[in-house]
Amino acid sequence: MIFNAERLINRLKDAPNGSEVKIFLYIALNQPSESIHGFKTTKQQLAYDLKVKIPTIFRSLRWLKDEMFVQELKLLDCSDFMVNPSFVMNNSDREARIKEWNRRCNIDSAREIRLKREKRRRELRNAKN
Repeated sequence: MIFNAERLINRLKDAPNGSEVKIFLYIALNQPSESIHGFKTTKQQLAYDLKVKIPTIFRSLRWLKDEMFVQELKLLDCSDFMVNPSFVMNNSDREARIKEWNRRCNIDSAREIRLKREKRRRELRNAKN
């Protein structure tokens, strides 16, 4: 679900006093390693129990968009967020981390697309022979 400021504000207004709404930032950048790094550096800033004023969140989003060349920002609340970011972030194998990030975000890297294409060509060649 793409970030919708109006929906977020309404959700916060409807929430009972003292309740906590968890917010996660989902960043897609050109380079998967950068997107993981970006997610990690901003996680403490945005992925926490919401007890701050709304303008703080929007300032943070604007800063991210200006500073990190973000292609796409998705702000998801708990009910919408299907990815466990700590699993992606805490994996020490860089390639596995990038692959898992891409898989969970449904972003195929150019390399994976090329490999799939080559695999299909090989299968077609083998089927003809």
